Amino acid sequence: MQRVLALAVLAFFFFVHAQPARAEVDDKERKKQEKKLLKGDVGDRRSAATFFWSNANEGSVPVLIDALRDDDAYVRSNVAGALWKLGEKARPAEAALKQALRDSSARVRLKAAGALGVLGTDPEKMVEAVAIGLEDRDVAVRADTAHFLKRAGAPAVQFLPILLDCVRANQKKTNGIDSSRLSDTQSQCRKDLREIGILPKEAMPILDEALKNGDKEERRAAADVLGKAGGSARVEIPALIKALKDPERDVRWEAADSLGGLGNAAKEAIPALTDVIRSDHEVDVRKRALRSLEDIDKEVKLSAPALILAMKDADKEIRSDAVARFQYLDVVPKEAIGPLREALKDPDTATTAERALKKPVSK
Repeated sequence: MQRVLALAVLAFFFFVHAQPARAEVDDKERKKQEKKLLKGDVGDRRSAATFFWSNANEGSVPVLIDALRDDDAYVRSNVAGALWKLGEKARPAEAALKQALRDSSARVRLKAAGALGVLGTDPEKMVEAVAIGLEDRDVAVRADTAHFLKRAGAPAVQFLPILLDCVRANQKKTNGIDSSRLSDTQSQCRKDLREIGILPKEAMPILDEALKNGDKEERRAAADVLGKAGGSARVEIPALIKALKDPERDVRWEAADSLGGLGNAAKEAIPALTDVIRSDHEVDVRKRALRSLEDIDKEVKLSAPALILAMKDADKEIRSDAVARFQYLDVVPKEAIGPLREALKDPDTATTAERALKKPVSK
């Protein structure tokens, strides 16, 4: 089942990166392009390779196999992509595609791996061949390689640095990538980062470095990943606490969110989250801090001062949420009684404050 899923992902990965849908062409035109692909100058061969990317059929496979040995990497890349797009119809090219896994071009290797994945080769067996793309000068190739490795089940420490580098705000377009393509590439990297999930302790230094020294997008992504990384992320709680004072709103929000995701293990962050409620000028960040306090301290054994602060917030939603927390407790902390009585005067909190005040009070 896992292997079937991996193959399905590879197919999806290709179509996400595919060029425009092919137009219908007659066999005469296809034969003309086959001749250009095999005997034309480099310009003709590149043009023909692009043509076959969109217009190859089963009859084109023998010519495409020959073109996989072309001297020009652009030609080989588009030919490998055309075979990938043909799916099962490219079965006669399987041996040539396996040979292409040793191509000098990382882009060719990546597309050959995609085609072989559709033909049934286990992606895990191609990780070593494809990994060369992690060092490519083209950010899109590096990102696509990281995406492949992630889907193939490679260790996160292998591709995590590439994904974090990819999302940098000042990432320059390289090797002819226009701003639109770069934007698409970075969107895919952000999606891959959000989907990583549980990480081993070996990945923590990578995230620590990004959270402390990355640019704003790297810091934001690292904070987000830590919230889903599981128990190994506990060692990064101090770094997340520090990130609550980051100059970027989105970084502070993600840090607060990730601390909440770590639950009771992050109880040392309660004073810092309380300070966020006291002084952060962004409403969304204060809201996130309040929700995280609930995740960390469900019984309000340590966070009553933060809730009392929140009951006086300028934002009515924050005030209401803070007061509402007390009405669900079995016992209300005695220090909250005075603020709850004050909350009776606020039309946005009066009803829930009244309910909370009917609860037993701690001694």
